[in-house]
Amino acid sequence: SDDFPTYWTWVEFDFDDIPVSKNQSYFIIFSRAQSDYLGNCYQIGCCGYEDQDLYTNGEGWELDEYYGWRRVEETWGYDVDFNFRTFGYSDEIANIKISTISGGFGLSALIINNGTASAFDLDWSIDVKADVGLILSGSHTENVIDELAAGVSTTIHTDGLRGIGWITVTVEVADAEKQATGFLLGPLVLRVNEI
Repeated sequence: SDDFPTYWTWVEFDFDDIPVSKNQSYFIIFSRAQSDYLGNCYQIGCCGYEDQDLYTNGEGWELDEYYGWRRVEETWGYDVDFNFRTFGYSDEIANIKISTISGGFGLSALIINNGTASAFDLDWSIDVKADVGLILSGSHTENVIDELAAGVSTTIHTDGLRGIGWITVTVEVADAEKQATGFLLGPLVLRVNEI
């Protein structure tokens, strides 16, 4: 426990490599140097709330010399969550590509995972710049793709794009980027050509 800082921060541990899978249960067991009350020990990845469980995947448990293993909630009187970040390596990787950019009512882009593993939490954005003309709304749209499985595609769209004139479009998804030009007429995007 002397290795833990006394301020709120992440602490890194290098465990022997083990295979882990999403949505499976794993346990990290740690003990303190002295037999003090749990409330005085270092709270690893811990947060507690009296009336809500903000992270249902993490539970705090303690080994009591009289009661055996029991949830920390039974000792502290309110729910206690524990959470851990995991980092690893796999031969399977995701390969995110922006396949096509299309017009019509607004702009859309087809995103494909050509890899062998799922990709998670992919930040994406579509930016529209007026080369000649005016953009009234919707020049920037962004969101997150929660998961894109291997071999699967999804389509992202602009939100409320309006204006008139020649435009340049930039689509970014994770580390992938693609551009196109087109003509914006109200909500319609015509003559889209990828650069």
